[in-house]
Amino acid sequence: MPENREQAAESPLTQTFVLQEEQLVAERKTEEVGRVTVRTYVEEFPGQLDVDAFREEVEIEHHPVGQVVNQRQAPWEENGVMIIPVYEEQLVVSKQLVLKEQLRIRRVRKVEKHHFENTLRRERVAIEPPAEPGFLHEKHARNSTGHDGEDRSGAGRLLKWPFHRPHPEEH
Repeated sequence: MPENREQAAESPLTQTFVLQEEQLVAERKTEEVGRVTVRTYVEEFPGQLDVDAFREEVEIEHHPVGQVVNQRQAPWEENGVMIIPVYEEQLVVSKQLVLKEQLRIRRVRKVEKHHFENTLRRERVAIEPPAEPGFLHEKHARNSTGHDGEDRSGAGRLLKWPFHRPHPEEH
């Protein structure tokens, strides 16, 4: 054996070996495993709506006056009430103008319920899944009331599915 390193490097018995090592390299490839067809259609369903409608009616009160007057007076308004004087001539020994009565007219607001029904339409989604099961996952968004289930607020559905799957040698 050589005594030091310098002699070992110059010695004809010294050989250099190249060490090699195999390593695994993961390679990913995607391939199409199926297709999903999505179509929309229109669905009809009954719709109802209750509406408060306001209307005004006229309420007339007859107030007898029986007062003799010299001249006619035009109608006037008093505290939101229209007052219309009604005159007549009466035969007495002499002819005189008598205020017979006044009509008091006021507006009265009434509330009536009206019920309307009609056929409404909305779009629905029909999904034809791929041939292989397990590659289509449908997630429903929360509806406007905050509960899971059918969404009546008109918001769409969130659909997720993989169009490709990993090669068998990939992990």
